[in-house]
Amino acid sequence: MDPIGPIVGEVYKSLQEQVKTQAQYALNFKDQFKEMQTQLELMQAFLNDCKDDKSKSQTVKTASKHLRELTYVADDIVTGCQIREDYKRAIETAFCLPSCKEVLYRWDTGRKLTEINQQLQNMHKMRAIIEPVSQKSKPPSPSSRKTTCLVPQKIVGLEKETEKITNWMLNDNVSFIGIAGMGGLGKTTIAQKVFNHKLVKDQFKKRIWVCVSQTYDEDELERSILDMLGVEYKEFNESDLQTKISEFLMKNNTLIVLDDVWTLKGGWWTLISTAFQERAKHNGCIIVTSRNKYVIKGMAEHGGFNKNVEIHEPNLLGKVESEKLFCKFVFGSTKTKFFNDSELDKVGKEIVRKCNGLPLAIKIVGGVMSGVKPRTPAEWRKKCEKFREVIIEKIEGTVSVIDSLQLSYDELPDHLKQCLLCFAIYPDDHEIEVEQLKRWWIGEGFVRGTESPNEEAYEYLLELINRCLVEVTKRRDFDGRVYKCKMHDMVREMVIRNAKDDGFCDFSDKGKHIATPESLHLGVTKDTSFQSLIGNEKLRALILTTCDSIGFNKRIALAKVKTLRVLDLSRLKLDGINVDDLWHWITSQKLLAYLNLHDVADLKEIPPSIQKLWGLQILVLEGCKSLRTLPSPMACFPRLRVLDIGNCSSLLWIPQGLSTLSTLQELFGFKIPKRNQQEACHLSDLKKLKQLEVLQVDIMEGSLIQDEDLTALESLENLRVLSINANGITDDELLQKLKDLCVPKGLKHLYLRRFCLETTPAWISPSSLPQLQFLCIEDSKELIEFSENFHEDGWMVEGLSLKFLPKLNEEWEWLKEKAMPQLRYLEVSHCNSLKSYPYHTDDLYIWEKPRDEMEDDKEVERYDYEEDNEEECNACED
Repeated sequence: MDPIGPIVGEVYKSLQEQVKTQAQYALNFKDQFKEMQTQLELMQAFLNDCKDDKSKSQTVKTASKHLRELTYVADDIVTGCQIREDYKRAIETAFCLPSCKEVLYRWDTGRKLTEINQQLQNMHKMRAIIEPVSQKSKPPSPSSRKTTCLVPQKIVGLEKETEKITNWMLNDNVSFIGIAGMGGLGKTTIAQKVFNHKLVKDQFKKRIWVCVSQTYDEDELERSILDMLGVEYKEFNESDLQTKISEFLMKNNTLIVLDDVWTLKGGWWTLISTAFQERAKHNGCIIVTSRNKYVIKGMAEHGGFNKNVEIHEPNLLGKVESEKLFCKFVFGSTKTKFFNDSELDKVGKEIVRKCNGLPLAIKIVGGVMSGVKPRTPAEWRKKCEKFREVIIEKIEGTVSVIDSLQLSYDELPDHLKQCLLCFAIYPDDHEIEVEQLKRWWIGEGFVRGTESPNEEAYEYLLELINRCLVEVTKRRDFDGRVYKCKMHDMVREMVIRNAKDDGFCDFSDKGKHIATPESLHLGVTKDTSFQSLIGNEKLRALILTTCDSIGFNKRIALAKVKTLRVLDLSRLKLDGINVDDLWHWITSQKLLAYLNLHDVADLKEIPPSIQKLWGLQILVLEGCKSLRTLPSPMACFPRLRVLDIGNCSSLLWIPQGLSTLSTLQELFGFKIPKRNQQEACHLSDLKKLKQLEVLQVDIMEGSLIQDEDLTALESLENLRVLSINANGITDDELLQKLKDLCVPKGLKHLYLRRFCLETTPAWISPSSLPQLQFLCIEDSKELIEFSENFHEDGWMVEGLSLKFLPKLNEEWEWLKEKAMPQLRYLEVSHCNSLKSYPYHTDDLYIWEKPRDEMEDDKEVERYDYEEDNEEECNACED
């Protein structure tokens, strides 16, 4: 385990970059920042030395702790300087004669920077002590995991999966099969059963099993393959080895299992896949097991397996299968299931439940329980109460459950490690909102240096999902975008261990997440004691996870915390809270980047003091139904990327000043004001928001849309998602304005809700929206037909949603098969007047294009593309 920790490593890299670029020019601290840059460059050597140090020496631990604390303090100071400088640029004010506050700030910051630099110098002196200790205590490199094709005797619940994969191989002629899943899920065991299946043995002339593992020698791997193929290779060089393998595979019908693949580095995969592809009508097959779906998909793509590819993701064992497997390991053949009337069985069932269907956990815990003597309910209950110790315990000849899962963590890059550690603050089996995770990562700076941090954060989450460390619990139907996720209990235990070791957050001896004076991140439950935060000067993130109350007052320890970057008070109840005191505390967080007050009941206004939060990047007020006013004019937030005031039914207009938020990328709940609201922001004020990518607009009865507003959206060239809620307005003049809107051609997703038009606006057409991928029209009771422009050829739409359109009188077959030739997803509900609609109108009908048809479409596209390229080349030659 890295003694410095992934968090500090990433914060440190960010700190170096900030000091090197903008910060050294800020606020007359040039000399101090220059010195810090020098010290940080020297410290890089120390970080590199400690990176691979696995020792547990107290000296290294102490040095690491000091460096961690020092890095966070330095990062806070530098970030504060940058925020201040960004604000000064935004308001275009130069301090010719600094105020007393400004002079005091400069003096205090200069003093802190000098102290930091002195402490960095002192850290170098510790290296003389640390380096000899580190050199002596480094353990040998861990041996690679080895597997064989022998089938373990105690296997439960894999018959259906074995049959499914063998059917792919023998009946469907699938030539590339991936088995992907988290560590301990039984991927190797499934591959072993398939490998040794009688029909498989009959089908393939040669079968070879190769364990690739995390660390491998490519030359040794190739020789191992030749050994299994029975090919003589003595005195061959590397080129000859590869030629021999290629020749054999091209001539023989072969099954190859590549077990435990972590990476595609090296040429071994190119060698194997090329040999498979070069042989015409090859009947061989490759099976790959991996913890990373990206690796499997990359192998299929890189190897040219565009068709005949299947990926199987094993499920966790169900209750019955779990108990059966546990009994086999504990009792052998003497007992194959539990009996309800036995006290021992009741304890056993509780132990199995804690394994949460993970075969490796059941196997190892079952092995532990088999050795417990005497076999009594009391002895078993002792083990059950110390379950966390059991899954960490190492049995001779095997690794523990946690150590097996730790391999996946160790293989992660640091930026993904710090994201994964965030899951530690959530309770067992907690379903997590993806938006909350992404915004946390952005707010704390885990996602840096990118123009689209929201998409970057989402890519980070997909990485963790594809590495089988995070489970998806809810997806969007159209494109599978993840909305909610959670973490398996065993993975969570592994994450908690790393979070505790890296100082990410704190836990009691029993594994309970707690608040302490050293806490950096805190997930709040009803059991959280804020009194334990006394003296805390480093808390960076506070998130309500399973409670809606914090009992806040200005005397509790939490009120003294001033270091937050992330504050998520979603669904907080203000009962018994002095709101002025709460806002005073919130606005004292000078480094706060993410503030979430989603669905806070009885929140009626946002005070002007919020403008103190110069560093705010994300402000969420969605669902605050009592919210009536925002500060007027809008506060200056030079870093704000997301403003969410959607579903705030009492908020009728947005104050002027929105156009100053030049960094805004996502705006939800923009209200088009009424005629008499002189201080309100109008649609035309959005023209200056050139970075806007997502916009949700609410139109109300009486809203004023002026002529200059009609072209406002067209100028937003980066806009990709547009949602318009017309709220059932019936004013003819306003509806005509809606028809005359100009929208940017780069739109990808369009949502149109509650508009009272008999035909769709003319701008909903393939010529106006040439890049549109998803179109949603719903809850529009007057809509009878699509406009003439809608019927044009050229739609690129892949997803279409039509809901609660009772008068829509279009032809169902035309809509499904001809209207949008690229369509692969269609959902329809409560469209009672559709012609020839064969399904019940009140049910949600979902149609998805069959997978083989999509593959055929891709082949046609590829063929057309190649033809076009050939024509272009010929034209160039002419």
